[in-house]
Amino acid sequence: MQALDIQPGNGFRWHRLETVEDGMHAQKLNGTAVGHYFKRELEQRKAGEPANEYYALVGEDGSIPVTMQVWHDPEGARSPRNMVERNVVVGFQNRNPFPEFGVEIAALASHIGRELDEHDYPYARRRSDNDDGGYPKP
Repeated sequence: MQALDIQPGNGFRWHRLETVEDGMHAQKLNGTAVGHYFKRELEQRKAGEPANEYYALVGEDGSIPVTMQVWHDPEGARSPRNMVERNVVVGFQNRNPFPEFGVEIAALASHIGRELDEHDYPYARRRSDNDDGGYPKP
């Protein structure tokens, strides 16, 4: 993973996923299927197709409480058949990362020039408002 020059505080740092191994590591620690989706995006890049960017919020202890997919083209250009056409921000085991990691997510959004907020959490209707968003330490 490539560490980005973004340290929003609280001992966390954003990293961009770059290899299949990065994706699988994030998947294991975040408890989501991010590695599966990221692998598909890498295959699209190799084929010369536009692909989404993937990021992981990494704690000093190695935990990954938030992963994020940022859509390659927010203006709505036609995308390849399998590409998810929106930003996706999820916490551990697809829990809602807001508001606990809102500051960290806003820092990445500012860095990459995008708007990312609670609307980018795709499972809001399926999760309880009481979801604590907690994540285990490695």
